[in-house]
Amino acid sequence: MCRPYLFIPALPGIPGGEWTRMHISRNGDRRKTMISNDPLDGIKCIWHDERIDVLTLPEGKYLTKCARETIYQGNAAIMKVANFEYDIPQIENETWAYSVVNGYERNYADEHSLVPRFLGHLTEHGRVIGILLDKLPNVRCASIDDLEVCEAFVTRIHNAGLIHGDVNRFNFLIDNQDSAKSCILDLEHAEMFDRIKAVLELESLISELTEETGRGQGFV
Repeated sequence: MCRPYLFIPALPGIPGGEWTRMHISRNGDRRKTMISNDPLDGIKCIWHDERIDVLTLPEGKYLTKCARETIYQGNAAIMKVANFEYDIPQIENETWAYSVVNGYERNYADEHSLVPRFLGHLTEHGRVIGILLDKLPNVRCASIDDLEVCEAFVTRIHNAGLIHGDVNRFNFLIDNQDSAKSCILDLEHAEMFDRIKAVLELESLISELTEETGRGQGFV
């Protein structure tokens, strides 16, 4: 069930009061509802100083099922939120990957960042459920003409100690004025560096940058 929210209209009356979880069962025409205050899962990799209440952010256009545009402190931003429990592992992994890149880039302060700026952790009633990233202006997705730029960014990801895990062309944001200010995004599939996987990832760039099916594009 990839979109459980579609079943919301069929739910029975939702109980009032304070609760965190509701279990609904059905036996023929009879429905049974049980609620509890069991704690909800959240992101455990917390490394940034900033915490932003997700309910204080305006909700903009959806980019993927977990990512949407917003405004933070007057600037365009992207919030990535675990809407359901099964979204937590990928947001957790991406949060960890950003912490790795952040640690690596402290040693290269004179270089443009590999990734969009990490603005902070998103919270809901104190529970960390997502991340907030800077939204870059004047960028486009990569094409085969940007092969050298993409190779350089993937190599830097490898130097940071990671395998990106999904180098489709929509995960590269190419700056229209200065390609050196481009970046790579969507680190939810990142993993620890492996030499063989690194070689294969670089070799895959030609096919990824010539891909025309729209895979990885997100919502249009």
